[in-house]
Amino acid sequence: MAIVAGVMTASSLALAAVGDTDTDDDGDTNLVVGYDATDGVLVYGVSSTDGDLDCSLPEETDLTVVYGDESTEGPVATRTVDDVTADGESVSFSPTGEGDSVPYGEASDCALTGASITGPQGQINHGTIVSAMARLLDGNKGCLMRHFAGSELGKDDQQVRVSDLGDDEPAIEETTDPILTFMNLLATCEKGRSGEAKDNPGQLKKAEREAARAAGAAPGRSGDAPGKNKDR
Repeated sequence: MAIVAGVMTASSLALAAVGDTDTDDDGDTNLVVGYDATDGVLVYGVSSTDGDLDCSLPEETDLTVVYGDESTEGPVATRTVDDVTADGESVSFSPTGEGDSVPYGEASDCALTGASITGPQGQINHGTIVSAMARLLDGNKGCLMRHFAGSELGKDDQQVRVSDLGDDEPAIEETTDPILTFMNLLATCEKGRSGEAKDNPGQLKKAEREAARAAGAAPGRSGDAPGKNKDR
């Protein structure tokens, strides 16, 4: 994203705000979040804490993300993440039991996805982020979406307004291997467990409506869906 007014110059600014939301210390689902402000991409991964690998990433550490193929066929434009490296070496995930660590490229359960969080006019705000993630996480809205809806992502100086985009600047400026920091969050998503009771459908629907209004698109209109960048 071409930022002409000095907005969102560091990936860690908005990411730190995700950690302000409550987390389930005994949750069954691990949510990994990294914020690529330059490209207008939220990198995320969802995995089970009962899996063979601990899919958490190092926090407060600069990690290089290598993007792969891009897809615009879903409700939100996405990119694959082919590798995540630290100091030139692929990060590895520790086993939850016995065994050896597995590098990112071989750990399919820990795969990350990059989601476009750019609105239809190039803007990025809390609404475009929440709306994009609500569409992508449709099967696990309550338990995971509360982390995004309750965060400060895309608010205040972490947003990009249409007025911040110069007339002669392209809306999207591709970067090579962005350097991000990540946050690990726990949620309780397994059906029948206490996390299901914590979800409030009314509050979630309200958050989604507010997010859609802030993003400048009506809910359910996938053609104008926030986060689906038509210029790529």
